[in-house]
Amino acid sequence: MVRSATGSLNLGVRHDAQFAVMRTALKILHQAWPSVASDHRVSATSNEDDITNVLRQKMSEVKQSMTPSPNMRFEREAQSDAADDDTDLGLIDIMVCYTYNEQTYFVIECKRIRSTDNDLALKSLRIN
Repeated sequence: MVRSATGSLNLGVRHDAQFAVMRTALKILHQAWPSVASDHRVSATSNEDDITNVLRQKMSEVKQSMTPSPNMRFEREAQSDAADDDTDLGLIDIMVCYTYNEQTYFVIECKRIRSTDNDLALKSLRIN
């Protein structure tokens, strides 16, 4: 790794590494989605949490089938806290962890944008 004068990783190298993690996580998500969509537990009326549970499981299966398997894990309903005062910021649908630093992660939020009983989805439909 390329280190700066202070000994920390060069900002460009860190950016490239983080981009590679994001690209890998999105590739896994893309490969997992057809299996999610055809899973008997998922339908047009499934709630967001049920779909997210199946998605995380299918993403783990895709990751495990890769050689070499990426050094990341997918955590479900992880709590996000403010780093300076432990204030609960809410739950994250899928947290992609790829380092030992608890404050370094990539987040996947799942939304049902075609739902007819969800204010956010209805707003999205009006925009489109």
